[in-house]
Amino acid sequence: MSDSQKSQRQKKKIVQEGLRALKNKPGWDVSNFQSKDPMEELHRLDQQVRSKKTYDQSGVCPDCAALRDESGDDTALCDDHLAAAMGF
Repeated sequence: MSDSQKSQRQKKKIVQEGLRALKNKPGWDVSNFQSKDPMEELHRLDQQVRSKKTYDQSGVCPDCAALRDESGDDTALCDDHLAAAMGF
């Protein structure tokens, strides 16, 4: 049956079923939507940039390399880089 042959009731039912399916997906329920605080988002982005920069710098840091060798943890950071990554 083509779209032009469907009744308004059938079309409405199809739309409602689609909306129900979307609302059941995590994050798609518009009635529960909360916009993010712009300042919170800026802090989050700043932290991401700081973390990336810190991990990039730690790749050439001899203290970080020594700590990684000792611990066997590929993500270990020396005290200076750990403090920088945490925002201190």
